[in-house]
Amino acid sequence: IDETTVFTGSREVWGLAPEGDSRRVALHSSDGGITWKRVGPFLPRAAGAVRSRLAGEAWIVGIDGSATFIGHGGEVWRQTRVAFPPLWEWLRSHI
Repeated sequence: IDETTVFTGSREVWGLAPEGDSRRVALHSSDGGITWKRVGPFLPRAAGAVRSRLAGEAWIVGIDGSATFIGHGGEVWRQTRVAFPPLWEWLRSHI
């Protein structure tokens, strides 16, 4: 477990995995990581950290200023860009 995996509760897990050479995918598990479901859009390779404070929600942030919010267990998502310093630095210190 590293910055690409985070537990929201005792059974809910969010993950980030490589998909090919140039992109990543977000993953969600509601059974402690036994099974996984791909959620949201394909993400840029720069996506490097996943954070979550509330059940059913996660932020995936990248070193390039990309940020993707995923909610309702992966059913809804929104991509945006943030100004530097990267959002993941702020999230790391506040979550």
